[in-house]
Amino acid sequence: SFGPIVVSTAISTLISRRLISAYPAYQPPQEPSLISVWELGHYLLMGLLIGLAAILFMTILRATDRAFRRLPGPGWWKPALGMLLVGAIGIRYPYVFGNGYDTVDLLLRGSIPLGLILVLPWLKIAATSLTAGSGAAGGMFTPTLFIGSMLGAIYGTWAHALAPASTAAPGAYALVGMGAMLTATTQAPLTAILMIFELTADYQILLPLMFACGVSLVLVRMLGWKSLYIDKLVERLPAEHPDQ
Repeated sequence: SFGPIVVSTAISTLISRRLISAYPAYQPPQEPSLISVWELGHYLLMGLLIGLAAILFMTILRATDRAFRRLPGPGWWKPALGMLLVGAIGIRYPYVFGNGYDTVDLLLRGSIPLGLILVLPWLKIAATSLTAGSGAAGGMFTPTLFIGSMLGAIYGTWAHALAPASTAAPGAYALVGMGAMLTATTQAPLTAILMIFELTADYQILLPLMFACGVSLVLVRMLGWKSLYIDKLVERLPAEHPDQ
């Protein structure tokens, strides 16, 4: 399938750039992502922490899916209940709505206060789990980037406050956090690394990316977790196909 994928990707990219524009989804400010070689230790630690956060995310997704499947009654009211709960979260924190592109863009530009950054990843996990578990329409890709960027920004803010002269700005950690979270949940490290690299066009970010993505991937696999997309299928398989 590699050939058709390459051809279709090239054609769709040419058309979209011709008819829309060539600007990326995110436009972060150009800042160095690696100040010193010792900073790789921070990226390694962040990769471990984001790997644990990814496991928590997938655990909550699994638990929410089970809870909604056990609810009695017709299936149509479960998405309504899920969206009611998401709406309740969004009354005070509307940033959890939608795909999160605008919110992540604001984060990368340093326009979101730290107090809000500290709560948004957990609220997005709750909103995404309620959406997916209740059977409502919604994807996992952009919420994963949202959560990873927020967690990366939290770690980057702490690291930069600890040693401002030898660490990059929080925005760099947010970008690497996006890649680490995407790697841990999808177990597709090359996709995550190439995507963040294309987003920034910064060769310096490759080394921190590979470190953080590699660590998060190894941790998740060592603890026996599968891809976010495969896990949901495996979770439902025994009930629907007990002979397999």
